[in-house]
Amino acid sequence: MSTRSHIVLLTPGFPIDEQDDTCIPPLQLLVKKLSQRKEIKLSVITFHYPHKKENYTWNTIDVYAFGMNNKSYPKRFLYFIQVNKLLNKLHLVSPISVVHSFWLSDTALIGERFAKNNNVEHFVTYMGQDVFRSNKYLRLVKPSNPVVFLSKNQRDLFEENNKPIGHVLIPWGVENTQPNKSKKDIDIVAVGSLIELKNCVLLIQVAQELKTLFPELKISLIGDGPQRELLEAKSKELGVDDLITFHGKLSNKEVVALMERSKVFVHTSKYESFGNVFVEALVNKLPIVSSNVGIAKASVYWKIADTVDEYVKHISYFLNNQMIAELPQEYTIEVTVDAYLNLWKTKSRS
Repeated sequence: MSTRSHIVLLTPGFPIDEQDDTCIPPLQLLVKKLSQRKEIKLSVITFHYPHKKENYTWNTIDVYAFGMNNKSYPKRFLYFIQVNKLLNKLHLVSPISVVHSFWLSDTALIGERFAKNNNVEHFVTYMGQDVFRSNKYLRLVKPSNPVVFLSKNQRDLFEENNKPIGHVLIPWGVENTQPNKSKKDIDIVAVGSLIELKNCVLLIQVAQELKTLFPELKISLIGDGPQRELLEAKSKELGVDDLITFHGKLSNKEVVALMERSKVFVHTSKYESFGNVFVEALVNKLPIVSSNVGIAKASVYWKIADTVDEYVKHISYFLNNQMIAELPQEYTIEVTVDAYLNLWKTKSRS
């Protein structure tokens, strides 16, 4: 890769300012750390969020927001034309070496077309449910370069429903900081959108069984979504509403503060492409009990569970035996940054 290669990132959403820490936190950290590498120049084009069309600077990085706000077709095509015009303008001013799209979505559709028309390399990171067969962009976009998967579980699920394709595995990374030595006054912390896919009903059922073993159990459930009323009603029905605090959506700093006070991280989701909450738990030294999703991997401080009984067994063990988890080196942000730079360097024609 030549000096100061111009890398353009395409994403559905990006933080509106430096205080907006809930918008795709792992992507935020990656972009921030990439911007510190002198060999590249970064530009970010965000399609749907922020909802207002504007250009602004985020941590010294040029961000171009189109405010599509998930507009329906055919109106969205008008925005696509504008994005393509911007890409051509940026390419004229500072030749683009690589376009990298996050999510196999409209970002990848535009990125692939621009790259082919301008002899530029294009990569796609599959971020979440875009690996499901129901994703229409699987038919519309045929990536010309190896794609990025976040975990083996995500890659395996993709290959169950689609033909295998060239790929690399690049997990998200976090900063391996030392957590504060807070008082551990929360037994269980769980984080996620309150949607059916996250399977939080199972957590309520687990709480019911744990109550007989730990009558003073304290559970913090962080997140919001369409299932919140159902879950609150279920917790009352099963007699555990006195154990569970529904915190709603919190800032990333607030989530970390609650993790620092917790003893065990529990995650009942039916699917994760990666599970950034896992690495956030690990960096805060929390043992984990989870389903086999994302980067889940059984170890002395990470237990895999499927049933209520298995969750109860493993959670009880961790509550009775304090465990200090460790963050594997492969999930540090430095490793992630180097992996993306190596990917772009290998294929760049600049």
